[in-house]
This record gives sequence, C-alpha cells and structure tokens, in this order.
Amino acid sequence: MGAVKVRVAYNGGSGSGFTLTVDTPPTLPTFTDVTRAGAMPQGTITIPFTVTDDLSVPTVFATTSNGNLIPVGGLVVDGTGSGRTIVITPADVFSNDATITVTALDDRLQSTVRTFLLTITDAAPVLAPIPDQTIHTDDFLPRVDLALGDDLTSVPMITLTAVSSNPALIPNSGVQFFVLGGTQTRVMSITPAAHKAGQTLITVTATDNGNQTVSQSFTVTVTNEAPFFDGLSDQRIFADSKLTLPFTAGDPDTSNELLTVTAESSNTGLLPNDKIVIGGTAPDLTLTATTTLGQTGSTVITLTLSDRH
Repeated sequence: MGAVKVRVAYNGGSGSGFTLTVDTPPTLPTFTDVTRAGAMPQGTITIPFTVTDDLSVPTVFATTSNGNLIPVGGLVVDGTGSGRTIVITPADVFSNDATITVTALDDRLQSTVRTFLLTITDAAPVLAPIPDQTIHTDDFLPRVDLALGDDLTSVPMITLTAVSSNPALIPNSGVQFFVLGGTQTRVMSITPAAHKAGQTLITVTATDNGNQTVSQSFTVTVTNEAPFFDGLSDQRIFADSKLTLPFTAGDPDTSNELLTVTAESSNTGLLPNDKIVIGGTAPDLTLTATTTLGQTGSTVITLTLSDRH
C-alpha cells in the first residue's frame, strides 16, 4: 500500500521518527476445481485441483465422514506447489456416500475449507448376450451356459430370474438356474409346456447383493415336426384276396409307443373299415386289408396318425 513517515516531538526536547508501512491484508488460501459431487463407480478416483496463497505454499489435507467407505490410506492428497490431486480409494462395499473435507493451511495458520459429497455406486453385474435357442416339442434344453460376473458379488450369489413373453408355451417356472458343482459357472435349463409349439421371448435378469441389475433377452422357438408315413403306394390285388402291406410311420416329437394309426376306406362295400387291420408298433407297421367276397372295384384307404395324449 505504501509507507508513512511519523515524527514524534517532545516539548522542550529533541524529536525522533519511525516509518509505518501499511501492507495489503494477507489473503486466505484459494482453491479451484476441488468440489465434486455425484455418483462415482467403484474403483480409484483421482480429482485434480489447484491451491494458491499470496505468501506461502499451503499445506493441504483431507478427511472423510465415512471411514467404512473410505478407510485409512484411502484418501491421499498428492502433489506440490499449486497443482494437487486427491486420490480416493473406496473400500469394497455396496453403494454408500461420504462427505470429503479438504483444508488448505498457510504459514500464518490461516485456512480455507471446502467440502463435497462423494457417492460411490455399486456397478451392475455383467451378463453377456444369450444366443437364441430351438427346442422340439415335448423336449427340453438341459444346459445353456451364462457368461456372468460382478465386481463385488460372487457369481453363485447373484440372483437370476426369467420372464417369458409366452408363458403358455414356456412358463416362467420352465426356466431354472443352477451352479455347476465346484465352479463359478451359472447355467439354465429350459422346459416348454407339454405338446406346445411356437415362439417366446425370455428375459433373464441378474441382481447382485447391492440390488444392481442387468438383463438380456433371447428368443426360444419350440418346433413341432410333421409326422410321416413311408412305404405307402397304390396297390392292385385280385378279387376275394387279401392285401398285406408293410409300412413305417412316426412323429419326431412323440414317442413311438404313444402313436396310433387308424384306417378308413372310401368304398366300404368293397372294403369295409373293420376289414382293415393295422398291426405292429410304430415305426414298423403292417396294413392288412380283406375285401368283400365277389366284389371288384377300387377304394381310397386313408391312414391317420395320432398320439394318445
């Protein structure tokens, strides 16, 4: 500011003087860019900032209100001069927050304090996309592997749920989750409803112990393959004789013991229905047809394959 010379005089005596210097008042340390609030993911966090003072290099230190979230050694102020950083290493805990207090202290013991709220969020699990699946009617998928992980929750402890968009085809309970014995691998099985075919979208959701979730959806197609007959062709026989015709029949989606074949004649005067006999067990069957005595002509024999569900 400047200097003022002051002279002091005494009555009857000589005088003396001294100089009074008026300086600018000292300023407090100044922070820039240290305040940070909001949610941060798990892992080490580095926050750069600057601190200045007019007469000295301030000492900077930081404290936390939550020692469980940020343990001893997890809050470090680093750097020299005006450029500093706060390095924060949270403990492996689920979502939580702490108030961070940063103090700058100069040589005159004057201080500036800044605080900010730091919220640490638990990361959601990671679930890789699940490929679309195809199943035959009345069959099931015993194992579909899931690529699953989490930063804090072990894979066997992650909760898995499934929702089907077509529960009449695959009910929610038709999707079951397992842990392979002695491993960290999660798998699921898929069982459609009996005798159903169609398509459904299944959404699998993984939830960790911090209640963070991730979902993946995939399509399941349940196919119903057509039944088949083989070895049937037009036949010609003499009057008053019997036809014996071996053939095969089956259904890829139905067990052979549940299949039944029936026959019907279009000309019952020539060949009554009760004179057509199906013998054997699918897939190896035999048709025996006995025509009416003295009759000639033609008839169409229709075979029908059905199951006993």
